[in-house]
Amino acid sequence: MKIGFDIHDVIDKHPDKYKEFIRHLGDDGVEIHILTGLSREKAKIILAENNITYNYLYSIGDSYHRCGVDWDDEGNPHMDELEWNTSKGKYCKENNIDIMIDDSEIYGKYMPNGTLYLQQWK
Repeated sequence: MKIGFDIHDVIDKHPDKYKEFIRHLGDDGVEIHILTGLSREKAKIILAENNITYNYLYSIGDSYHRCGVDWDDEGNPHMDELEWNTSKGKYCKENNIDIMIDDSEIYGKYMPNGTLYLQQWK
């Protein structure tokens, strides 16, 4: 089984709960994917500070930066809104993610068949 987790407003809102949850999943052989809009560098810091273990880390901004997307002074990528909104769904499809946990309603609209989308309420 493969499960994806968002950082912003998900893991960073409840790091202790997600740390334990993710650890137990990993102990059971679940593959953990972290999908985030943050840069890989910033994401790694947050994950390390909270002792979150994972198998794969996907940064929307870093992925698209290789295609010419620029970052602003606050570390946010400037990119097409539709590309941004569909990127997690594309990743889930390409990597056969079974469950994706995120806080944003918009990403659920673009999840592929076969990926259960669980929205964490704010």
